Amino acid sequence: MWRQVIIIIEGTDGSGKSTLAQSIADAIRDANPNDTVVTLHAGPPEPNSHPLDLYERPLLNYRPGTGHHLILDRWHIGEWIYPEVFGRPTLADTAAWRHIDLFLQSRGAILIHATPPVQTIVANIRKRGDDLVKVRQLQGIHAAYSAMVRASHLPKIRYTVLGNPFVPGEAIRFARWAEGQVQPLRPFVTYVGRHRPRGLLLGDVRHELRDQARQLSPDETREYGPAFGPYLATSGHFLLSHLPYDLFRSGIGLANACDVDNAEELWEALGRPATVALGKNAARCAPWARQVEHPQYIRRFHHKSGAAYGQRIADAL
Repeated sequence: MWRQVIIIIEGTDGSGKSTLAQSIADAIRDANPNDTVVTLHAGPPEPNSHPLDLYERPLLNYRPGTGHHLILDRWHIGEWIYPEVFGRPTLADTAAWRHIDLFLQSRGAILIHATPPVQTIVANIRKRGDDLVKVRQLQGIHAAYSAMVRASHLPKIRYTVLGNPFVPGEAIRFARWAEGQVQPLRPFVTYVGRHRPRGLLLGDVRHELRDQARQLSPDETREYGPAFGPYLATSGHFLLSHLPYDLFRSGIGLANACDVDNAEELWEALGRPATVALGKNAARCAPWARQVEHPQYIRRFHHKSGAAYGQRIADAL
């Protein structure tokens, strides 16, 4: 069966991202003329835009095996690089980065890093007469992209051009494999993370849904997003800011136990990972899980103990 794919192409200006995106889109169309391929491009954000609204909200309705093929020609990584280059404000921080990375993992995305030598990038910038990024800035941007790509836990392909001819079919097969891994997650609305996480953290409900009927189906618009969205001054932001990095490196998932998902079915689909219920309500909905205080309680009454709280969760897992 032909699987739908979501492919992110990242790299500095002049690294050949658009050419790669076009070659992949053409290969998909040639193999499957009746399929729809959508290419999205994330440009400079509006002032005070939150990264979740920029890089998760447009993809909320994409589910493995149900949506169009998506080619994301530059997506989220630049928001952790270009604000410093251009001296502009941003709401991008560690919590937002972690959540977006988990969100994209749950959608089966792969990441292609276009990283030709700096001299090739400089030549491309000069050839097209682009003056948005200065040539003297390219070395730093190039290094920053490499660091941020390494920080992502998405499946990756590194395209260096030299000695590494790009074959669209290989990227498509890799993306189909990644999409197949997360197929069992299709019914679950609140989950973000790997298809086989080492640990699962369960909240109770997304607060926006507290007074609404829990009758959303996987194919309906998900206006509220998944669990623990780290908007500023929320429990999700506090939680994701203080969890130890090792949890993300080993594989972690986030979901809600008392929301639209069946927590036990999710737990089974994920391979029965070690589970921590955050708060009493979550513990009632997931009685097999160990219980730790909800991050909202710690944020309000023990705010300075965030690092210790994150370690308690790690120890419980």
